[in-house]
Amino acid sequence: MGFLPRGPLTILRESWCEGREFPVNLGNNATGYLRELEIAQSYATSHTEREQNRYVSHYNLRSKDKHFDVGEQVLIFSPDSTSSRMFSKWTGPATVVEVRSPYSYIVELDGVRKHFHANKLRKFHVRIDSVKSTSLTD
Repeated sequence: MGFLPRGPLTILRESWCEGREFPVNLGNNATGYLRELEIAQSYATSHTEREQNRYVSHYNLRSKDKHFDVGEQVLIFSPDSTSSRMFSKWTGPATVVEVRSPYSYIVELDGVRKHFHANKLRKFHVRIDSVKSTSLTD
């Protein structure tokens, strides 16, 4: 049978469960090892919080909140029946009928009301093809 490496946790378990003594050449006792684990955990926690904040600020750099009012015209993002996002399309215009929460809306399209998250909605902008002007000096 081959030699299996014994790490600090294995040695600690053996000393607690099997009553074995620590080897003489072990650098730290159990208390010192646990202190080092606490230091490593505090470092990992601070690093995690710092990186999480960095990720959040990078993500939010160009993000915008979407808010719609009752009666506002919107487009609805409709995924295609295939698995490809390339063929998804925006349908509408639909009308916001009810605001359930800041990001939850009831929208009516062709007489059918459905519930949508704000991420699936976009403001509808009316295109003007031509402008007619009447003379004021007639």
